[in-house]
Amino acid sequence: MTGALAAIDCDVHPTVPDVAALLPYLDDFWRATVVERGINSLETVTYPPNAPLTARPQWRDKNGRAATTAAELTAHVCDRWQAGIAILNCLYGVGLLFSEDMAFAFTRALNDWVAKEWLERDPRLRASIVVPLQNTEYAVEILARRARRGALGRPLARGDRARSRAPHHPTIRRPRRGGSGGTDDRPFALRCYTALRLGFSALAVRRRRNHAGRNSTRTAA
Repeated sequence: MTGALAAIDCDVHPTVPDVAALLPYLDDFWRATVVERGINSLETVTYPPNAPLTARPQWRDKNGRAATTAAELTAHVCDRWQAGIAILNCLYGVGLLFSEDMAFAFTRALNDWVAKEWLERDPRLRASIVVPLQNTEYAVEILARRARRGALGRPLARGDRARSRAPHHPTIRRPRRGGSGGTDDRPFALRCYTALRLGFSALAVRRRRNHAGRNSTRTAA
């Protein structure tokens, strides 16, 4: 950027259209696993694809998804709203996988997909490195790998455990870029959320509504 200062949108969510988009970035074993097990998506209840609050109607494509390509996202964020830089924080559900090896493979593929399909297509885009908290050694390895390759910036973890549990501390005290020793000086982005892999049951929803109703009645009284 030159001249006048431009706004920076620091929390933009690129959408993975489906698991097939990650297949070129997975090794043979995990590609075969996706096909044989019929894994179509890793969506979570945090941002359900069809929920009205997930994306504005006018921003959705013909398939009902928003922000599935770099051109589509920058048209809204950068061209329309005049953001000079947009920082991508991909919230795909790789952090909720139970298998440590699977989480490592899919997180690595996700980061490579963001770097290739987004950052290389528009110089106004930046991105966080998604790290898997299922295994600290894997998380540190991904950080070191992406640091050597460049392109992606700060680490991003989803969950409420990174700061409170000692096994995750090496992820925060990660290796310096290029392996020069010490600790990395990049900020660590932590997105807290309720770690739900499945949606609420009908009974749970009724209980939440009843509880909210009782609280509002007591407040009014």
